[in-house]
Amino acid sequence: MNFTERFAELAGQYCSWADLGVGDPESDYKTAIRLLPALYLAALGLQECDPGSVAIPSCSDAEWKSVYNRFRTMPVGLYPDVVDLSDYPAQTVGYGDLLDDLADIYRDLVGPLQVYNAGHSNAAVWNWRWGFQNHWGTHLVSALRILHHYRPDDPI
Repeated sequence: MNFTERFAELAGQYCSWADLGVGDPESDYKTAIRLLPALYLAALGLQECDPGSVAIPSCSDAEWKSVYNRFRTMPVGLYPDVVDLSDYPAQTVGYGDLLDDLADIYRDLVGPLQVYNAGHSNAAVWNWRWGFQNHWGTHLVSALRILHHYRPDDPI
């Protein structure tokens, strides 16, 4: 299996998990703590390519809100976060939102996944790669960081 196929498989797992409906906190925590680093690693292997002219379907606001609400049972919600990483030492501390992180990752994976499944891999890869570098990758790292520090009583 090449990097693109592996990434598409993981994106499909992530989107299917996000589409499940309300889950339980422990199971969702365990899924997130395993799936997020796998997505990150697979995204590093996505190669530059020409996206062509295939339009990527957008995730609607209603779909995003449904995914956001689906994750309301996650064991963590808001968390402290540095707003501007170039501002060192940090002068401005704000808040991140794990639910927003997970829903934004979904938004950036689902449209290209539909295009990939329709046979337009270059368009999907270009969008996944661009989104990883410019948007959803940041959400993934933030989500993973707060989940790493959560540490439930049960071992993973």
